[in-house]
Amino acid sequence: MRNFQQKKILEMIQTLAEANAEIKRLFLQKEFSSFLQVLADCQEFVAAICGFIEEIEGEGTQTVALFGEYYGLLYQASLAVEQKKNRSFLKHLKEQLNKITNSVKTELKPNKLEVVFFPYNASMWDSLESVWLAANNDPCCDAYVAPVPYYELLPNGMFGKMHYEGSEYPDNVPITDWREYDIETRRPDIIFIHYAYDDMARNARIHPDFYSKRLKEHCDLLVYIPYFVPVDDVVEDYCAVLPGVLYADKVIVQSEAQRQSYINLYKQYDKQGGWNGRFGNPMEKFVALGSPKYDKVAEAQKVAYSLPEAWEWQLYRQDGTRKKVIFYNTHMFTWINGGKEYFKKLQAVFAFFRSRDDVVLWWRPHPNTELNFRTLQPQLLDEYMRVVREYKEAGWGIYDDTPDLHRAIAMSDAYYGDYSSVVSLFIAAGKPAMTQNIHEGHSAEPYMLPTCLYVDDEFIWFTLYGKNALFRMDKQTGKSEFVKLFPDIVDNGEYFFFQSAAKVGDTMFFTPAGANNITTYNVVNQSMTLIPLKPPVAIPGINYTSKWKFHDALVYGAKVFFIGFSYPAIICIDTLNRNIDYFTDWVPEFVKQLKSHSEYVLLSRACQNGSVIVAVSEHTNAVLVFDMNTCKTEIHKISNKATGWTSICFDGIDYWLVPKSVSPVVRWNLQDNKITEYSAFPDSFMPVEYRSIKILNAGNYIWIFPYNGNMILAINRDNGSMEIMREFDSGLGGLSGYTFAYLSGEKIYAIPRCGNLIEEYDVMTGDLHIRSLNIDACLAPDSKKMPGSSLSVYQEGGLFTAKQFLRIVSNNDYTGTANHNAIHDLAVNNGTVGRAIYDLLKAEIVL
Repeated sequence: MRNFQQKKILEMIQTLAEANAEIKRLFLQKEFSSFLQVLADCQEFVAAICGFIEEIEGEGTQTVALFGEYYGLLYQASLAVEQKKNRSFLKHLKEQLNKITNSVKTELKPNKLEVVFFPYNASMWDSLESVWLAANNDPCCDAYVAPVPYYELLPNGMFGKMHYEGSEYPDNVPITDWREYDIETRRPDIIFIHYAYDDMARNARIHPDFYSKRLKEHCDLLVYIPYFVPVDDVVEDYCAVLPGVLYADKVIVQSEAQRQSYINLYKQYDKQGGWNGRFGNPMEKFVALGSPKYDKVAEAQKVAYSLPEAWEWQLYRQDGTRKKVIFYNTHMFTWINGGKEYFKKLQAVFAFFRSRDDVVLWWRPHPNTELNFRTLQPQLLDEYMRVVREYKEAGWGIYDDTPDLHRAIAMSDAYYGDYSSVVSLFIAAGKPAMTQNIHEGHSAEPYMLPTCLYVDDEFIWFTLYGKNALFRMDKQTGKSEFVKLFPDIVDNGEYFFFQSAAKVGDTMFFTPAGANNITTYNVVNQSMTLIPLKPPVAIPGINYTSKWKFHDALVYGAKVFFIGFSYPAIICIDTLNRNIDYFTDWVPEFVKQLKSHSEYVLLSRACQNGSVIVAVSEHTNAVLVFDMNTCKTEIHKISNKATGWTSICFDGIDYWLVPKSVSPVVRWNLQDNKITEYSAFPDSFMPVEYRSIKILNAGNYIWIFPYNGNMILAINRDNGSMEIMREFDSGLGGLSGYTFAYLSGEKIYAIPRCGNLIEEYDVMTGDLHIRSLNIDACLAPDSKKMPGSSLSVYQEGGLFTAKQFLRIVSNNDYTGTANHNAIHDLAVNNGTVGRAIYDLLKAEIVL
């Protein structure tokens, strides 16, 4: 007996109780003809009920016997018409119905469940499988699996090609034809779905008969279990209002944090939409029991999978040793949104892995990739098909379009590809994962560009472009190493976080360019602290940008002065008490000197002469003089044709300024305002705007390092001659250059734009030492956490390349301990999720 069947019997008994009342009324009003007809109808109804019970329970039940007695009482009631005044039958009918009701509740207790699973995609069956296994193993449950068809959408919104994957499920799963399972007649106790979009998707839709709103009407519990597993704690807003979420009685989510995210979003939409709880109580609707996909991961690790022969031989080298298998996941929407650039990335990936004889690529595109190209980007469909065809024909890698995702996970050693829920499945399996960056190629070594440099007696300290980490190089051994992450900075691969550094005592101060705060690092206790900045005051003529706040930091006694690049201030930090002063009174007058107000450069560079700072701008030939004792400023105009300066240095007597535009280098004396111009550039010099990134006074020369340019120039201070400094060899044959140059004692440290090295030049001896960064980019996994997630995942780009990731995989350097702990926090009931879900829902159906 099933729950709905018992309910149906009780409802029919209630109908008889209502008929009893009608019988009484007709008898008392002496409408005997109608009275006898109702009695006959009731007898026929009782016979139907007994037949219904015997069809389910067989013959010989006490309940049917009691119905037989009730049938007899109906006959006795018909005889009362002749007796007229004998009403005792009314009491007997009522008492008998009470006996029947009690018998139904005790003898015909529900002892059988019927549950049905309506998956739509065979490759996503893992999100329901362990629940089905629990139900199928319950002798009190009839479990059905009826895969439903789905249709590609045509441009006009009509249904196009139909897809049905009923033949692609595991052999141990009996499949029921979706056309033969009548939910209205069978009325299952529980319906499970893993697709919540119904008619909201823009690429494909399931058959309308299986939209959640309709399913809800024909079962006691509609249960939605997502086919994906988010790797973070926050769900996308739209997920909380998908039809399958709204109409479901229960939504099974991965973790308590995700449950709270769903609840918060649901409440927000409930209020905005004026639903007034129409779609249920969120505290009861959303249940954190984990994802059955994790059960499948655990189970798959124990299976001895067999592979097609064409795949098997690719797993081994000629000497018989096994290659490392890299699972390559391309997500359909990342690919479609990436367009042509993604196709270029794909070719780079294929070329890289094809060149390796120690690994094999196991490419498994998202199962709906072709469908989405056909419906959303049809102009790229042929190119997609060509890429797939050529990869398969080449035969150097494995192409997997089967429904069995977990075979691929079990057979692979690591994950590489787009960010998707498959990442968390690899982590759950204890395997490393790296997300690809479609903007990155596959060069042999990572591109590492130092952006900030400070040199002390032991180390060269530096930061890297787009990386929120501090590094140092041992000057004796040349070994580079990771020191510490900068707090409160997200790796975005885009900005110069810091532009310069200064040191007072044991503490280094890092000048924020793209970073949000001034950051300090104590070299003794290895601690970092943040010094927040005030929001800049909006000043007409200054186009402030958070990407370039400050450039230079200069030390005077116990104070550090930070020179605003686009930030409209000079800031002073007293390192003894950490007091901060903002000096801005000079800004309005200086802004008046700027030739262009559309640029974000206020002060481009600065140099120091004792207590005096002299700063220049790219947009005026005026210079700013700031006295660090009095904190007073003066503006001096240099009367030559320059429209602005890119850099400045001091030689002990005069200041040297490099122009922004093609014009002479200027030597300027602050005291008498005398200027001398130097324009005898070498014949092979190629003039380019912004050609100088730094000018230094070292030895008997003024050194000019270009950002865009084809040579390093040096001006002899004695005779004013310009020379090409060929001692440096950074490949400046064409337009190239440097991003930074720094003078420490008698040595110049320069950063070529080609990256990956630091050039150290001894001014006294003329020796050039090329220092390769050689950073071990295999940082602790915690430094590679995905945004918004507690899971540690390697991310391709800049510091970390696919080649280095393979080094980790090949050397088995991955432990995954932190990830296992995070997975435990993110997903409850790992290994027993299906059983937990089934047991909870079975208890909901009163048996």
